[in-house]
Amino acid sequence: MNEDKVNPKHYNKYEYQPVDFIEDIFEDSCSFLVGNAIKYIARHEDKGGVVDLQKAMFFISRVESTPLVDIKLVMKFTEQLKRREATIIENIFISLGKAKEGLQKFINNYDKYLEDGTK
Repeated sequence: MNEDKVNPKHYNKYEYQPVDFIEDIFEDSCSFLVGNAIKYIARHEDKGGVVDLQKAMFFISRVESTPLVDIKLVMKFTEQLKRREATIIENIFISLGKAKEGLQKFINNYDKYLEDGTK
């Protein structure tokens, strides 16, 4: 039996999920959600592969509006990443819809990404 790696059973242990609690108690839960998404996007090759991208999508899909940040800091971080990952993360702060679309496309084509050696 294949367990859901994005939302495994132990994530559903509580009726009131920790992620829901965090969103409810903090005015700025956006930073928690975006921070987790960035972490999973940036590290996907080193750890969980497409599952990490799916986890990033879980978090980014909960973000309701484009976060306002210093774009220079975003660019400083993303310049050390590969172009595809950098573009998705940059779009989180420019066009949330484009970020979600780009991330979903990356997830859908991840096998091709691995086959092509376009890491």
